[in-house]
Amino acid sequence: MSRAKTSKKQNRPSRQWLYINIAVAGLLIVIAGIGLVWAGKPSATAAIPQPTAQPSGEIAPDFTLETLDGETVSLSDFRGKVVMVNFWASWCPPCVAELPTIYQFYQSHQADGFVVLAVNAQENRGTVSEFINRNGYTFPVLLDPDSVAADEYGIRALPTSFFLDKNGEIQYVHRGEIDTATLKKVVEPLL
Repeated sequence: MSRAKTSKKQNRPSRQWLYINIAVAGLLIVIAGIGLVWAGKPSATAAIPQPTAQPSGEIAPDFTLETLDGETVSLSDFRGKVVMVNFWASWCPPCVAELPTIYQFYQSHQADGFVVLAVNAQENRGTVSEFINRNGYTFPVLLDPDSVAADEYGIRALPTSFFLDKNGEIQYVHRGEIDTATLKKVVEPLL
C-alpha cells in the first residue's frame, strides 16, 4: 500500500508548480487588462486627424491664432519671409529636444528674413507661457488649443514642421526632431 501512495504522489504536480502557474496566469491577465485600458485611451495627439498629402510647392493653408500675449496673428502676415511652422507641445520629448536647435538657427537667421512660428498643440496659455519664459525663447509662439491649424495641416505626430518660401508655398515637411544640418539645407537656399 505504501507503494500506491508514493506513486500517486509522484503523479500529482507539487503545490509549488500550482502556485507558480496561478501567479503567471494572474500576471498575464493583469498585463492584458493594462494593455486593453491603454489601447482604449486616446493619446494626446489622438484628436489630431491623419495627415493629408501636401506636396512641395502648394500654398500653405492660412490660419489665424493668438500669441501668448493675446495678439491675433495670421500666417499670411509673414508673406515675403521664409517661415518655419513648427507644431509642438511641452509634453513632447522630441519637441523639447529640438527647440534649442531651432532657436539657435532662428537667432542667427532672423535678420535674413527667417521666421519661426511655434504652434503649440492643445496646451493652455499658462503652461505654454511658463515653458517659453523658462527657456527664454523669443520666436512667435501661437496657441492652437482646439487644433484648428493642426487639423488644417493634417498633423498626426509631434513635432512636425512645414517650411514655406517667401510666396507662402510649402517647400519641405519634416516629421520628428530636426537638426541643424537639415535646417541649413532647407532654409538657407530659400533666404
